[in-house]
Amino acid sequence: MQIANVADKYAISQVAVTSEQRIHLMGVKKEDLPGVWADLDMPLSSKYGNTVQNVKTCIGEHVCSCDKKQSLLLAVDLEKRLEHVSTPYRIKMGISACIHNGAGSTTKDIGVMGIDRGWEIYVGGSSGRTVRSGELLCVPGTNEEAIEINIGFIQYYRETANYLERTWQWIERVGLIHVREVLFDNELSQQLSQRLEMA
Repeated sequence: MQIANVADKYAISQVAVTSEQRIHLMGVKKEDLPGVWADLDMPLSSKYGNTVQNVKTCIGEHVCSCDKKQSLLLAVDLEKRLEHVSTPYRIKMGISACIHNGAGSTTKDIGVMGIDRGWEIYVGGSSGRTVRSGELLCVPGTNEEAIEINIGFIQYYRETANYLERTWQWIERVGLIHVREVLFDNELSQQLSQRLEMA
């Protein structure tokens, strides 16, 4: 209701909900912007900058009618933990509820795809100018394990990648096997998670 009231007050005629869990208010006049921000009184995020971007998910039944609840819960949890985390280059994430890959998870920097025994996590994908399919990193069985791997991956990337080095370039440089060795070492993985929480 708060968003609807702001849209009415400032005559914002176009409001859209995106698959990246964003609500777009389109056509805001520049002079109204401070008032819109003040009246919304909610955290605003930018889709620009070298940070972890909003997590894209598949919603609705236009691709398939699988249960999307777990993928949405995972996306929300990851967004809360990774909000405003700076990275060497922006990170795009996708979480698809099933193998129909509705969120395009296999061409994201980090992609998570639901399978019958948990999740498949793909890393190093790109849908930009250099199109690349992500490589399978691991197959965690639970949401918590998937979150742990994602957080560890992002923190290790933050600590060892060069400025403006894409995830796929970083993986090519350090090697996927090396990344797995770091993330599958329980002690190192816990340290990475702790360091990200302190960031």
